[in-house]
Amino acid sequence: MLQILSSSLSLTSLTTSSIILIILLIILTLIWYISASKSPNASPRFPILLSILRRKYDFINKGPLELIQDAKVNQLSQREVYTFTIPVFGKNIVYDASLKIMQQQLKFVNKGLNLINMKAHVGKIVMEAEEWFSRWPDSGEIDLMKEFSQLIILTASRCLLGKEIRENVQTKFAHLYQQLSDVLINARYLVDSMPTDGEITGLLLAALFAGQHTSNITSTWMGLLIIKNQSESMPNLLEEQKQIMDKYHEELSLDSLSEMNLLHAATQETLRLYPPLVLLMRKVIESILYNRYVISKGNIAVTSPLIAHRISNVYKTPEEFNPKTFLGRHSCLGEKFAYLQVKTIWSILLRKFDFELCQEYSEPDYSAFVVEPKGPCIVKFKRKIDSL
Repeated sequence: MLQILSSSLSLTSLTTSSIILIILLIILTLIWYISASKSPNASPRFPILLSILRRKYDFINKGPLELIQDAKVNQLSQREVYTFTIPVFGKNIVYDASLKIMQQQLKFVNKGLNLINMKAHVGKIVMEAEEWFSRWPDSGEIDLMKEFSQLIILTASRCLLGKEIRENVQTKFAHLYQQLSDVLINARYLVDSMPTDGEITGLLLAALFAGQHTSNITSTWMGLLIIKNQSESMPNLLEEQKQIMDKYHEELSLDSLSEMNLLHAATQETLRLYPPLVLLMRKVIESILYNRYVISKGNIAVTSPLIAHRISNVYKTPEEFNPKTFLGRHSCLGEKFAYLQVKTIWSILLRKFDFELCQEYSEPDYSAFVVEPKGPCIVKFKRKIDSL
């Protein structure tokens, strides 16, 4: 009995000590915060703690996104925080290059995404997707992530790297870089020097990565969301497909895709709920005055699209999938290549197959740099009779 009482007293003493320690830490934190905030230009400290005390989050209206969008590249820089990509893309490529050279390299790649090329890309994506889906049986089960990963490496390589490289994708990956795209081969820096073979290879790898990985993940999330919410979303999406394809005589083109507003909104809503990158970082190169605060040189400014996209003051039902959230917010024809791939692929799938989930809805895997669904994404499919 005495031993039990002694243990109980020790536990109580330990609990009391822990509570006192926590209270002291909070008091010290508040003292430090108040003293550090005496300067009118001091940047906010512990905004989460402050938001709890004030019941208000200071950046809800202005937000760090606005800071990043408004800041100049000589104030907030990507290069310093994304140097881990250098072993992937190579030396003197993008984040390893000077700011001036990096901007020119990005322009080289963007030339392949102008309006003329984007129109041509649709036909290439349709060809690859039609051939890929024709191999599926009339019914069965598939892993969306696995299927899209394989399909989109083919569409991205055909559109961004060229026919010759695409034809070697399935045989030997090293052959991808034996024949290079004309855009990059003929590229010139402003000082009239040519990119080296290594720089061209690195740019091709970066373009392929950007055109494949995020499109694959977004296509998968979009499929899971549509199938999970198909009683609400599917009828309207199918009706839009019918109307637009009738209007364009069953031709899937940049023009017909641009009129699929609900499909585009579904893609945007997917990216709102599951952005591939959950943290966007910039190093502060020059101190910035923002909303009376000074963001000091040398700091790392971080924003999270995952959090910003779920602010209840902005979205009425932030956790729900509702493509109508983005209806009326139209983009120009120069949309990102990822949108083109995702919309083309799902336009074909919506018209050719019926789907249903055959497992619990996948959760995000935050251990990956580009966030994707955890585990297999298995769905049942059945080919529509009128698509045979």
